[in-house]
Amino acid sequence: MRKTQKFFAGILLMLSLVCFLPAMKARAVDIRESQDGIWRYEMYTADTIKLVGIYNDEYEKAYDTIRNVTFPSMVDGYRVVKIHLLHGCLSGDVHSITVPEGITELSSFDFGYNNYSNVETINLPASLTKIGNQAFSGWSSLSQVNFAQGSQLSVIDDLAFNQTTSLTSFPFESLTNLKTIGGSAFKDSFLTSVKIGNKVKIGSSAFESCPALTSFTVGNDCDLEGYTCGECHSLTTASIGNGCFLDIKIFYECENLSKLTLGNVKKIERDLFTTKKIKSLTIPKSCTSLPTYYEIVPKSVTLNVYKGSQGEAYAKKMGYKYKYVSGTSAKKPDKVTKLKVKKSGTTAKLSWKKVNNANGYEVYMKTGSKGFKKITTIKKGSTVKYDKKKLKKKTTYTFKARAYQTTKSSKVYGPYSSTVKVKF
Repeated sequence: MRKTQKFFAGILLMLSLVCFLPAMKARAVDIRESQDGIWRYEMYTADTIKLVGIYNDEYEKAYDTIRNVTFPSMVDGYRVVKIHLLHGCLSGDVHSITVPEGITELSSFDFGYNNYSNVETINLPASLTKIGNQAFSGWSSLSQVNFAQGSQLSVIDDLAFNQTTSLTSFPFESLTNLKTIGGSAFKDSFLTSVKIGNKVKIGSSAFESCPALTSFTVGNDCDLEGYTCGECHSLTTASIGNGCFLDIKIFYECENLSKLTLGNVKKIERDLFTTKKIKSLTIPKSCTSLPTYYEIVPKSVTLNVYKGSQGEAYAKKMGYKYKYVSGTSAKKPDKVTKLKVKKSGTTAKLSWKKVNNANGYEVYMKTGSKGFKKITTIKKGSTVKYDKKKLKKKTTYTFKARAYQTTKSSKVYGPYSSTVKVKF
């Protein structure tokens, strides 16, 4: 009986191999050469392709002299939707790379296996939604990362810009769709200032050991995992928005941190900072999650707490010096509405509807496709106009405004107004 079973099992195995091998052969990769003889590609769908190589006689002759590479968006009538150069790669002397519209994701080694230590500039399309794990890690000369207007980027994955030692700035403010910054994403980079928007999850050690970082700002409803800015020895100021969750050791061993502003955060874990330059910290009423047994800051810090709050209970339990916050916390003002702009010579005359209970307003402006910058802070809630003078002709300007409310202990901003444009 056992011999019969073995015989039939062997027959079944042979039949499965006979059926499987042709299927494997049918799935063999079809690498094609473009009509101009420059690119190698694979079909991705019926009308899209993945670039997998760049290599030809002319390219080989000029290999060490090519400084700028612009990838095509179309090859032989097919749309390019992926790049992964496995069959011939870019010269190690390339200084700038432009990625075409249509690419949605970039990962490590997409530009081949060369050492890209000479690349200084990378131009990325609006279609890009994800910068993958280690995509630009170790690109030591990379100093400029440009995003096309209307960027759809939502994910910067783990180690994406790790050890980019020439990278001093990054356009976080223009990335309005950004939702995730992965662990160690910018660790050991040389960013000098970071300003992140709302509703972003920031992975552990995302900005750890950035020696040039001096200021760090996070918007509302963000989730910061452990060691976000640990060992950033030049960091002096930091600001965290409303609704944020702060994991362990966010500013651990940032010994020069002297100013930390907390909005209405919801959670503070242990060892928020270790610096001795901060003498007091306000625990907002909104913070209902504090560690059970661990210190959130050194015992030398005086905690400012609200009566009946979790902060008060924590300070008493852990033996902190504490003071009660006098007055009430600021409330979020309403959105600025009816923002208008009129031209008068080279002056843009702005006006808007007064916001009840506002203590003042901030006005922002951008030129062309550049990001918004604050141009004035108005310190009276009754002042609802502002003149921006000396504007340039043949230039389009965009404005927006928001109200704020303050008390002795806090400052809360309302939503931005709708934008208005004017061309001179």
